[in-house]
Amino acid sequence: MALSRIWTAFILIALLVAAGKFVFEPDQQQIFSNLVTGKNTDTISARSLDSSLIPAAVSTQLTIQKVAVFGKEKVYKTEDGNYRAYRLLSANGIFETTKDAVNLCIGLIGIMALFMGFEYRRKGRRYQVFIKNYRTIFLPHLSGSTQRPSFDGAYGNELFCKPDGA
Repeated sequence: MALSRIWTAFILIALLVAAGKFVFEPDQQQIFSNLVTGKNTDTISARSLDSSLIPAAVSTQLTIQKVAVFGKEKVYKTEDGNYRAYRLLSANGIFETTKDAVNLCIGLIGIMALFMGFEYRRKGRRYQVFIKNYRTIFLPHLSGSTQRPSFDGAYGNELFCKPDGA
């Protein structure tokens, strides 16, 4: 109950912040679609830069790499010598996040099934050894033996869970 209220609060706060950005900030017409279907590799803004606004560190990066980081934007140089800056969406939308969560859950379910199979096999083996020893010790007439086996001081797990031949 409390967890559902917390998630509801998170969603309402996100919607209120998005509504505030939509109303008060320019160029935020796509904010709601980015919340739902956006990917963190989507470009949310692009602009041309004057070469006089580019710092020397960014120019040095552009001589070595194709793309340089300038604040929150990435800058590249076009073929005609102009500079373009773009900003990527900072987080995935609801659909991408849900897809990632489902993929994570499927992987975890597979790992859990693997280890549950190991546990089932181990417990199944213990059960088989227990039944065999139970019949031999407590029901000798069913096992075909006429005399009771000696305990040799073995009780508990040593008697009932010891695998054959060990």
